[in-house]
Amino acid sequence: SREYDQAFVARMLGIFYWQNERVKPAIKQLEIAVNSGLLKDEQAWQTRKMLADMLLNEQQFSKALPHYYDLSKAVPKTQKAHDIWLRIAQSHYQLSQWNKVLSAMARYEKLGQPDEMAPLSIKLSAELELKKWGPATGTIKRLIAIEPERVEWWRQLVALYLRVDDDKRALDSLALAKLQGVALNQDDLRLLAQLYGKRGIPERAAKVLGELDDIN
Repeated sequence: SREYDQAFVARMLGIFYWQNERVKPAIKQLEIAVNSGLLKDEQAWQTRKMLADMLLNEQQFSKALPHYYDLSKAVPKTQKAHDIWLRIAQSHYQLSQWNKVLSAMARYEKLGQPDEMAPLSIKLSAELELKKWGPATGTIKRLIAIEPERVEWWRQLVALYLRVDDDKRALDSLALAKLQGVALNQDDLRLLAQLYGKRGIPERAAKVLGELDDIN
């Protein structure tokens, strides 16, 4: 009959429903427990995090976000603050809220995590959507440092330099990719030859053109 006991029982029911893969009743019970405001300290934090993660997994991003922001205000020492900010960024990403993605990623990066593919990819997408070409260039370079053999990153880097009319850096980047053995296709090689031609280096342009399969 006590309100605290009701909240505690709702929390336990939520956990049991979740363990039995009954997500909707799990969310309902955890919402009762969280909204009661009667759970204390880290127990309350962990319950809210469980609820937020379930909402995120169910693609209820708008409902998950307020919980994640609440969690970010006071993260216990036993928990990972960077994980909360990454989930906030992921939720805003799914809602196409690009400025908020970048704000959340700034908070994430302040916590000193090593560069990883998924967070950087989210950041890059937001920068490209907002046409922030300069910051996007820096992000792609960080992605290249992680996956130097992945040709898509090199192509995006070259495309960004061309977008801001920086043919020199576009050429340098594409030439470096070729030098490092990145698997360039025929179109990449044609572009490299054109860039050499623009820079007034016809001998290298001719050499690259000579590598094309269908050259006449």
